[in-house]
Amino acid sequence: MIMNFKRLIKSIHLLAILSVFTILLSCKKEGSITYPTSTNYGDNIFTILDGKLISEESYSFEANLTKNATLTVEITNLSEKVTDPFKQKPTWGFDFVKGWKAGNYINETQTFETVQVGKNDFKIVFVGTNGACIMKVFENGSLDPAIIKNFTW
Repeated sequence: MIMNFKRLIKSIHLLAILSVFTILLSCKKEGSITYPTSTNYGDNIFTILDGKLISEESYSFEANLTKNATLTVEITNLSEKVTDPFKQKPTWGFDFVKGWKAGNYINETQTFETVQVGKNDFKIVFVGTNGACIMKVFENGSLDPAIIKNFTW
């Protein structure tokens, strides 16, 4: 009877160890994200402090991701409506996209999502005068922004 009890305890112990090991292996580890300060197309928009951007100057939109990392950026245009039919509302444009998927510009907002591990970078330019926007950065699927920046140009 004592031998059966010892075997039962060993079996339970082994089962507990295997369960913990299985749980640890099945947990998806979050990747990490870094933002270099200055890159291919100028200062990195992620590392610039809130404040004034220079219209028509190019900036990098660079984030470096490890495995299991995701990044979504939402930029909302806060510029006032332009009443002069010959002037365009201040906005942004981009080029040389590498590692990002750019969403459509809908209701004054555009979303950008990373699509690869490693370096994700493109050139972004803010155009026009008296422009303003808010940029929200969502890391690893979070619903709360990790970074919020307010810019004018």
